[in-house]
Amino acid sequence: MKTEFGDNIRVQPIFDVEIERHVWNVQEDDSKIEFVVDRGAAIAGERRAPIHEAELELKDGSQSDLFALARKIEALVPVKLGVRSKAERGYRLVERQQTVFKAERLHLDKNARASAAFQRSPQPAFGSFASTKMF
Repeated sequence: MKTEFGDNIRVQPIFDVEIERHVWNVQEDDSKIEFVVDRGAAIAGERRAPIHEAELELKDGSQSDLFALARKIEALVPVKLGVRSKAERGYRLVERQQTVFKAERLHLDKNARASAAFQRSPQPAFGSFASTKMF
């Protein structure tokens, strides 16, 4: 990247993915299948999304053996099909993080009536909301 953009380029991650991976090679009839279990989290700042994944990859053999193994696993452990990648989970955390805005501090007169305080309380929040761009 330095040759493309120069020496002053700084690259920083916008999220991390921390995973503990376990891999087993399984023989199902005449097929070789890799069974992987990933456990960890996608992390963006203070936000975290847990990751608990199991993957089956047919290394050699028949797709019917792959699905037979998947059905055996499903009979033992509750599973559901997921298509979101680890990277997509990280990007979703970043998007959510960027759309959160903190309202300004609200200063109220301690002698103010409750009705006056309630009338003033949404003003800072609406100011923050109005200053954001909605896509």
